Amino acid sequence: MENPEEGGAVEKIGSGKYRVRELEMVQIIVRIRNRKARDVKLFLRIQPMFDHGNGKADCHLKEVLAVNGQPQTILPKIKERSEYVHCLPVCFLAGGHFTFACHAERTEDQDEALAAVESVPSTGSGSGIFQGSTVHVEVTTQL
Repeated sequence: MENPEEGGAVEKIGSGKYRVRELEMVQIIVRIRNRKARDVKLFLRIQPMFDHGNGKADCHLKEVLAVNGQPQTILPKIKERSEYVHCLPVCFLAGGHFTFACHAERTEDQDEALAAVESVPSTGSGSGIFQGSTVHVEVTTQL
């Protein structure tokens, strides 16, 4: 996750955890790495959820989250041993705790599992390795 402009709207507060300002446009960045010896075609799904803090999460976010793009998309073919970066600009319209679950699915019949595909939410400098990734975001009115 990163702020497209210099201004510090994003603060990393832990592994996969960020604090952002309300009403600031930020980027959810997902890196898909193909470590296979062949090209892959994937469907990327980024599912934003609002955590109510009582064990319940809400996926209907039209009043608290503005998304500028498609959270579900078919990616271009990713060449063998290369990566693709997908950016999803979002703006948090209300404070609270949000979770973004990210994963990639095969779009064509393939015999082998895609264990070599990893998605990495990023601040530009951080890294992580996971096939199904989750990013937690705490939205505040100020940092």
